[in-house]
Amino acid sequence: IKYSQCPAGTYSTNYSTKSILDCTTVPIGTYSNAGSSEPIKCSKGYYQDSEGSVTCLVVPKNYFTAQQGSTYPTYCGDEGITLFEASISSKQCLYDNDRDGVDDRNDKFIYFYGNEYPLKYVILSILLNSVIIFLYARGDLDFES
Repeated sequence: IKYSQCPAGTYSTNYSTKSILDCTTVPIGTYSNAGSSEPIKCSKGYYQDSEGSVTCLVVPKNYFTAQQGSTYPTYCGDEGITLFEASISSKQCLYDNDRDGVDDRNDKFIYFYGNEYPLKYVILSILLNSVIIFLYARGDLDFES
């Protein structure tokens, strides 16, 4: 069988391809279209773990690929989550142990006696208590009557 070009998933640097025997299967981490003269590296956020591929696979949620030509995605970790597919950096992995949807590195919670309280409520509570103590000390509040 004569070929005028190599099929998708293969390539040839020989511009006068006469046979499929002139075609080379693309390696993992790459893909090719029909007639390619070289493999195409998968973009960041994509990977390919099989030879002879015609497309790259999108990185699933909770994984990322930080470089072109990735052969497998990197797992964010047991507590790591990503908000979308095709993540390109470990910085897109959020760590959410309390499963509140907020990255623990940016979480605004304080723990008292085993209970979890949003920092804004803790600050508000401290401010209100301070105001009550101030007003009581000034004589504006009387708790005894």
